[in-house]
Amino acid sequence: MCLRVNVTNFYANFKIRAKQMIKNLIEKYKNYKKQHHLNLPESYKGKYAFVGVGNHSVNNLYPVLDFLAVPLKYVCTKGIANSTKMAKRYNAEGTNDLEKIAKDDEVKGVFICSNPKIHFELCKKFLSAGKNIFVEKPPCTSLKELEELISISQNSNCVVGLQKRYAVVNSILKQKIGKANSYNLRYLTGSFPEGNPIWDLFIHPLDLAIFLFGEVKNIETKSVGAEGNKTLFAILEHANGTLGNLELSTDYSWTEAKETLVVNTEKGIFETEGTRKLTFIPKSPSVLGIPLEKVVKLPRKREILYEQSDFVPIGEFNSIHVHGYFNEIKTFTDLVEGQKAKNFSSLEDLKPTYELIEKIKI
Repeated sequence: MCLRVNVTNFYANFKIRAKQMIKNLIEKYKNYKKQHHLNLPESYKGKYAFVGVGNHSVNNLYPVLDFLAVPLKYVCTKGIANSTKMAKRYNAEGTNDLEKIAKDDEVKGVFICSNPKIHFELCKKFLSAGKNIFVEKPPCTSLKELEELISISQNSNCVVGLQKRYAVVNSILKQKIGKANSYNLRYLTGSFPEGNPIWDLFIHPLDLAIFLFGEVKNIETKSVGAEGNKTLFAILEHANGTLGNLELSTDYSWTEAKETLVVNTEKGIFETEGTRKLTFIPKSPSVLGIPLEKVVKLPRKREILYEQSDFVPIGEFNSIHVHGYFNEIKTFTDLVEGQKAKNFSSLEDLKPTYELIEKIKI
């Protein structure tokens, strides 16, 4: 009887100590994450500059710099008033003097998100000065210009802002698909009269197709519509044999804008809903070439590989993270600071995309 009581007390005490130990581990982990974030400002070896204060940078890029505590020394815009206003938020200097940034040895990295028409000249200037650069797409608007940038960037890190390459959905999909038989990609927006749809919009799905399925060997295209309301239909034959059917359009609706990708593989079908969700539908097994699903009723299977949650408010489910903006900037700062990171959007990586775009006329 005494032994039974002692054993019971032992297990009771053990459960109490185990719970406390787990609680302590959780608290230590939370504190580690908190301290890591609070110590970020001291982790940087160099300073940074940001060229541009447009809607895209304010909504999607500057917030990442805030979270990562990137030490900005300069904010540069054509109008000194705008750069000064933004610079105050970072205890930085507002300027319109690009040469001053280029000659400042303390500045190790430059973010470029300005008018796309001047990205090429800005990239040339800062790469020639030995700066590492993050440049929003497009860095230039021809293959010839891209090759020139590549030739002068040998001693610098350059990350191009093609955020879909860094989106969680596409990272998982690239690991899972293996060899695809075919795919269907639709990228549909409303009217776009203010710019070039290829360089401003369609570059994203075209580049994503190359990122996921490799270089393109042959292409057939047909376009319809008037200026600002264009639709491009394209059939891509990739070097690995994968066939792609694309519909890229600015003739739908901005309120109902969508991007969907359906990938057909030997094992099953992958489907994405923008960067928010990725599902997999396994194909039915067959006997003597006859699909079992035509003979017997099989349970429907659909595996959710990734889905953005709006229930738990953590960074990984924030739209800036889900769309890939966080990871592309984190990759850039890690490279500049000498940390281990994989650049998925270097200038060299973009050559197949530019070769493809030069074959498209709309």
